[in-house]
Amino acid sequence: VCYTCSDNKAVSTGWPMVRDLANMFIVLGFVIIGIATTLRIQDYQAKKLLPKLIIVALLINFSLLICGIFIDGSNIITTAFFKGSGYFEKSVASDIGQQVSSVWKAFDVNNLGKSMMLGMGFIFQDIMLFVTFILFFFLLAFRYFALWILVILSPLAFVCYVFPATKKFFDMWWSNFLQWCIIGIPAGFFIYLSDKISSSLASQASDPMATGLFTYFIPCLFLLVGFLFS
Repeated sequence: VCYTCSDNKAVSTGWPMVRDLANMFIVLGFVIIGIATTLRIQDYQAKKLLPKLIIVALLINFSLLICGIFIDGSNIITTAFFKGSGYFEKSVASDIGQQVSSVWKAFDVNNLGKSMMLGMGFIFQDIMLFVTFILFFFLLAFRYFALWILVILSPLAFVCYVFPATKKFFDMWWSNFLQWCIIGIPAGFFIYLSDKISSSLASQASDPMATGLFTYFIPCLFLLVGFLFS
């Protein structure tokens, strides 16, 4: 999804409308500062607010680019973690095929319990992975919609930064924007970490400890912690 160009129809339609509205508030701001300076209202006098208002008047026209830099930067880091994860390098069918092959290789008539525990571990892991990835899917999908809304509202948020009575709305916008930007980074990190732990356990399939159900719970636990942390 592109935030910095017209490919994103939601942003390319909504942002110019909000930008024009913000420019109207900038003009109104100059009027308020002029009146406040005449009436000697300290918090709104020109000496204090005029430099901020001039800077913001310039920044609101670049707010789309500024937001795009933060979003694209966080996307690059998140994508790096996702690409480094083996979960996304193979299909579900091939992954299950490898698991069946591992169970078959570990099959021992004299130790059926070991084979059963290995198979149960894989089944448990697959179910937990499916549930966790569904949760991550909805989280990251909602991230897109949240960022669309926040980017569209960014010109108004910049205007709110100027005046003491409205600065709290800018702080609220900035807090939400920053959190939704970086929410994919811890998600990607824990997915990457879980994959590396899972790969390490798979390489020890001949070890009886690696066939325990609890052992296969560990990478899934990291995924759940990653989701909650995100």
